[in-house]
Amino acid sequence: DGVITTSTCNQASYDTKISVFVGSCGSLTCVGGQDDAAGCSGFTTEFSFFSNGALSYYIFVHGFGSATGNFDLTISRSIEGTPEDIAICAGDSLLINGVYQSADGTYSELLTSTLGCDSTAIYNLTVLPVQASVVDDTLCAYETVQINGTTYDVNNPVGTEVLTSAFGCDSTVTVELEFYPALSSTYDTTVCTYDTLYVNGTAYHSGNPSGTESFASIGPNGCDSLVSVNLNFTSIDTTIVAAPPMLMSNQPGAVYQWIDCSDMSPIAGANDPDFIALVTGNYALELEVDGCLATTDCYLIDFTQTESQEMIDIEVYPNPTTHGQVTISTEEFIESVQVLDLLGRTCPTNFDGVDTLDLSSLTPGKYILQIQTSKGETSQMLVIM
Repeated sequence: DGVITTSTCNQASYDTKISVFVGSCGSLTCVGGQDDAAGCSGFTTEFSFFSNGALSYYIFVHGFGSATGNFDLTISRSIEGTPEDIAICAGDSLLINGVYQSADGTYSELLTSTLGCDSTAIYNLTVLPVQASVVDDTLCAYETVQINGTTYDVNNPVGTEVLTSAFGCDSTVTVELEFYPALSSTYDTTVCTYDTLYVNGTAYHSGNPSGTESFASIGPNGCDSLVSVNLNFTSIDTTIVAAPPMLMSNQPGAVYQWIDCSDMSPIAGANDPDFIALVTGNYALELEVDGCLATTDCYLIDFTQTESQEMIDIEVYPNPTTHGQVTISTEEFIESVQVLDLLGRTCPTNFDGVDTLDLSSLTPGKYILQIQTSKGETSQMLVIM
């Protein structure tokens, strides 16, 4: 076994070719051959092949076309070394025996040591193919992919990355990501100021009215769902305007129930925004707006310090009025007349000192009419339409 080299290199007078056969006469098989080897002049040649010690080889020296002449044939055998596996990247080549090889195969190279001995190096050459791949996943809208240090997401879904393998060869990755539509919704509702709403375990109330909750893997594609929570609160005005013996609510459009603060019991029939007390006591108002409840502070009406309204015979008409003035009718001497708005502010009016009160400067609404007589003070609601 070994590498057999047959050569007419620079040893023939004509254009030579070498062919090597195995088998028997009449049934020969060509092992290989060479014409015009590199480095040989005059179109001479050289051919090397791996021999099998169990076979007989026939060497045929012939001319190119009809060329003939004289030649010397040199046959040499070199010891075969251990084959070396070499891999190169597609597009690269390896120099063997002065020839750049770029295809898979087994190649030999005759080497000479410093002592002048020949040996043959055997190379099993493998050409690594170009590696190319495609990343074409479909992801959730919030997911990202890191490839070669680049972040791919819903805002950067496509691109190309060039990677280097352990063999030093480049590979190309084409990124073509798609994303499922974002799963999001808004929960916007109105509740009472004292209510607490739990969403995904988070308590939302007047001190924490808004936020975003993530529900894991509940979407049709296994993606998370985001819910934006926004609470609005029903506002109830618990302000009371006190003009003893009258109490008036500033909250419009509510369900009203006046209560006795001594035992917090409802007062029968006291279901208007305005209330006139008949006896000394503390009074408050329960309000209901859109299903929400609120209770005002308690207000004291004390008849022990003033004359009861029932003892002052007085009439105001028309009330409600659309004429810009009202008439005050009483047998008592009227000392003063004052009109207040529901915030307790004095309003500009003109009383003629007898019985006519000019209201022409006031806008439509509810007012408190306070009349001071020789027997005491009385108050009542005045409505301008």
